[in-house]
Amino acid sequence: MDILSQSATLILAFCISGKHLNFETDNLLIGLNEKGYIESINDLSQKKEYFPEGQTAPLLSIAIDNAIEIPKMMSYDNTSKQLRLTYKTDVVATIQVDIKPTHINFELKSIKGANPNMVMWGQYPTTISQTVGEVVGVVRDDKFAFGIQH
Repeated sequence: MDILSQSATLILAFCISGKHLNFETDNLLIGLNEKGYIESINDLSQKKEYFPEGQTAPLLSIAIDNAIEIPKMMSYDNTSKQLRLTYKTDVVATIQVDIKPTHINFELKSIKGANPNMVMWGQYPTTISQTVGEVVGVVRDDKFAFGIQH
């Protein structure tokens, strides 16, 4: 599979607040900080935070010459629905955000400034440990599930 044809689906919608970007559905809020790191996975209906306190995780990491790079800056263009992650070597990844009523698709559209040999969606830490899927990448408990599908 071509590295740029990778996409990820999370069950979300979106909302922008200051330097942070929140993706939100009726029951879920995912918060990204100004660098493009997940800071929150919140079950709004249960009023429960599932992202471990004090941790962050980059939405998308890249590897150039097998050296992993994480984003240093994020921007979002609401008109084009594109998220841009800038990395320490000034590589820019453009991610198309396609919002659906029940989920959101993140599709890597381009990487400029380098030719990475790998892109990584996740790993995203959660406090959920009841059921952990190893193939699909879903974790769940009795009331909440969170996952990513490539």
